[in-house]
Amino acid sequence: MDVELPNETRVLHGDYYTPLSIAALSKAWIEKELVHQFDSNTLVWDASCGTGNLTKAFNDQRLIESTLRDRDIDLLNQSDRRAHLRLVYHFLEDLNIPLNIETILNDSSNTSIVFLNNPPYKSGAVLKSQKVLEENQTNPVS
Repeated sequence: MDVELPNETRVLHGDYYTPLSIAALSKAWIEKELVHQFDSNTLVWDASCGTGNLTKAFNDQRLIESTLRDRDIDLLNQSDRRAHLRLVYHFLEDLNIPLNIETILNDSSNTSIVFLNNPPYKSGAVLKSQKVLEENQTNPVS
């Protein structure tokens, strides 16, 4: 499932999801660069998973997905994909890693840990402000 949300929803929240073609290239690059460390016991944590496009091609049994919104978790749970752990967690603001994540990170069966992140970089308020500025520049008030 390549998740696409309506444009208004994306703009409001600043959400832009990774196209599956880019996600596949990312996985291929990671496997190539980490060829000696990347195997079936590699733990992958997508800390800004949104609806999971970036890590769609990874081993679901060794995958942690965290996101800011319950709606993203709901969409992930409705898909055919599974993950070792899914939760709402704001890793940029909450410095206390939840115990369930910490336990998984400390598991001795992890041969390596890959931390992926493709966070939204603009908020809806910033995007709305930019749109208003652009409209004012295009149609200046006399």
